[in-house]
Amino acid sequence: MYYVKIGKADFHIPLIKNPTVSEDSLDYDHSAETIFHVNFVLYSNKNKVLHKQRLKDYYIETDLAHTQYFDFPIHPSSRIKSSLTKVNMGRTDGFIFADTASDPLIRKHNFKNIRRELYQVFEVKIVLPKGGQGGETDNILTSEIKKLRQSGRYENIMRSIDRPYDDWQPQSRCESVQDRKEKKSWQDE
Repeated sequence: MYYVKIGKADFHIPLIKNPTVSEDSLDYDHSAETIFHVNFVLYSNKNKVLHKQRLKDYYIETDLAHTQYFDFPIHPSSRIKSSLTKVNMGRTDGFIFADTASDPLIRKHNFKNIRRELYQVFEVKIVLPKGGQGGETDNILTSEIKKLRQSGRYENIMRSIDRPYDDWQPQSRCESVQDRKEKKSWQDE
């Protein structure tokens, strides 16, 4: 982003648009086009109910680079796995971060004491030099992205990261393989 800000690059991709910051206060612009969305999920211990409207009352962590995306006190973390481990063990109240980064770790490490809940869907934008929104570069990028969308190629490219929130939950330790098979069989009918 540094080179965009000093005028040595035409754009930077990607950046999650921060809804808590006024566009006027930024030293760059966002593209008119949203390139994809990212689901930030609140991960909490399944044995402790958190109230989303009172997150300021809890010890919540997020990735170090995203602390400014929240309007309540949040603690930086440099390790997603460590934060999820603490949530799973009940040592911290929660962790908020992208499902595409966090969910694979929950599955890989077999964390069973975590509850997932959608926190917020963020827009991901292209960063442009200040005054660049609606300008030549923005118009070119918007036009090309629209062409890709119309052809169906954009969906093929982005489908692995631009997904709607999936409200799955880690399975309980006491749920047997047979229980899961019966549940799947019932759902398929």
